[in-house]
This record gives sequence, C-alpha cells and structure tokens, in this order.
Amino acid sequence: MGEVAVTLRVMPENMEGYAELKQVIMDTLKNDTAGAVKSAKISEMDIAFGMKAIVVLFIMADGAGLEEIEKKVAALPNVSSCEIENMDRL
Repeated sequence: MGEVAVTLRVMPENMEGYAELKQVIMDTLKNDTAGAVKSAKISEMDIAFGMKAIVVLFIMADGAGLEEIEKKVAALPNVSSCEIENMDRL
C-alpha cells in the first residue's frame, strides 16, 4: 500500500485555548492513531473577525482508517467542526 497526504481543517468553538488545542491535536495524531499517522504539520488559516482555523497536514498509510482519525479529532474539546479538505496519494 502507498501513502496519502491528508489536509484536515479544524474549526475551534472559540479562540480561548487555541494554542492548547493545536497541541492536543498533534498529541492525538501521534499517540491515538495506532501508528497510522507518519508525520504531521499544523498551520493556521484566518477566517474572520479574529477566528482562525487549524489546518493539519499529515501523511498516513493508504486505507489506514482516515474516518476514525477524523472522528477522534472532531470529538476533542473545543472543536466545533472537522472536515477533510484534501487527500492526495504520494
């Protein structure tokens, strides 16, 4: 199997605890995915009125349970929504 690069956009409920949320997302991808995520990088996207989305780019094995990872991130505290924006095979 090959690998895929996945872009995930996470919208926080509010900006309080924004930095902590980024760290929790990284910890979740590293520790709670049974080794499916090979590497991850976080960036920010300005939305409006001081709100920022968290954009997560990560590499994982193709067919390694992307839906479960999306559900785990969506279930984190202070996450309003989480959606896959892009997925490319490497």
